[in-house]
Amino acid sequence: MRLFAFPLALMVGALSVASALAAASDASLRPEVGRPLEKAKRFFDHHNYAASLAQIRIAESVRNLTPRERLVVAEMRGATEQASSDTASAARTYEGIIASGQVTGADLQKLAAADASLTYGLRDYARTIAAIDHYHKAGGHDPAFQALLIQALYQRQDFAGAARLEAAQIQLQSTAGQQPTEAQLQLLAASQQQAGDTAGLRNTLQLLVLHYPNAGYWTNLIQRVQASPGFSDRLALDVYRLRRAVGTLTTTADYVDYAEQAVVAGLPGEASAVLEEGYARKLLGNGAEAPRQARLKTLADSSAADSRHSLGQLAAQAGSDPNQAEIQGERLIALGDVGQGTALIERSLHGTGLRHPDEARLHLGIAYVRAGQTTKGVQVLRTVGGIGGTADLAQLWILYASRHSL
Repeated sequence: MRLFAFPLALMVGALSVASALAAASDASLRPEVGRPLEKAKRFFDHHNYAASLAQIRIAESVRNLTPRERLVVAEMRGATEQASSDTASAARTYEGIIASGQVTGADLQKLAAADASLTYGLRDYARTIAAIDHYHKAGGHDPAFQALLIQALYQRQDFAGAARLEAAQIQLQSTAGQQPTEAQLQLLAASQQQAGDTAGLRNTLQLLVLHYPNAGYWTNLIQRVQASPGFSDRLALDVYRLRRAVGTLTTTADYVDYAEQAVVAGLPGEASAVLEEGYARKLLGNGAEAPRQARLKTLADSSAADSRHSLGQLAAQAGSDPNQAEIQGERLIALGDVGQGTALIERSLHGTGLRHPDEARLHLGIAYVRAGQTTKGVQVLRTVGGIGGTADLAQLWILYASRHSL
């Protein structure tokens, strides 16, 4: 599975420059402090930040600054440094103001928000996390800063922490009836992958294919299910069926192997349809393997045609044996007779001695879903158990059917 990547996108969350400029006119300032700050404000308004900083330094040099004067001078300095793109200096200035303890409430929220955004842009994620902690303690609740905190944790390689917070955020949204964004789920998946949380990652991939299905997410999810301990080789054909449904058959080898397995399983009708699709997509019939592929298609087409001439006999051949009923039901479905085929599989499930009942239920549910009978198919798939991968595949088919029926 490829590693999800996240750009370092700087959020806009900064100290209100307007409030800093307004403070420069504070009547409580002594004239020797207020006058240079007024000049600094005029230079600031004309974007002459170097001259503005020079006046701020004059105000800073006044002896015995009161706490209020120090605060106003620092706010003006921070706003000017930020406006001049001196990010590192602005962040230090804001952190000094926060550490002074002179600002609280909404003012502290603005300062901490500014510091968080600036330090994230500097890739100093420890300081970002500390700033967001100040923001939250001051009563800030903008979800954008929770998202920034999660990204900072991820960038600091605290993957477990990032996953925990992202999962909690998504759960809150779900409770409120809100769908998580694709970016949230991607970040959660990446965090879980890096933290080695296999079960969590699989659950997140399921959410991705449900809400934002694409071939990449499906490929990752199917590969992880197939790689699960104890996954049975008997389900290889069922994996191909799912891959075909979700659009992840992409190579010549995919189509040839799928068709060959279907032929071996006695399902030439399915093999013929798969090969037809491969030829239509220009993945077959080219290069040195073209003659072999043509022979395979001739065999599948011929066998399927012979079977269609004896459709009525297939059901009779099942007799009272539930295992034969399941096999012949699959053959009928592969030949396009879904009605008779599903009836035979249903009959096999009510008999005694069926060797692989969960596989039969899986095949029955898949048949209904592929035939467009989604509700009925999902009902059957929900009854599939087993420890060899049948239950896992049934869950994936339910996800596909749920999305496909939207």
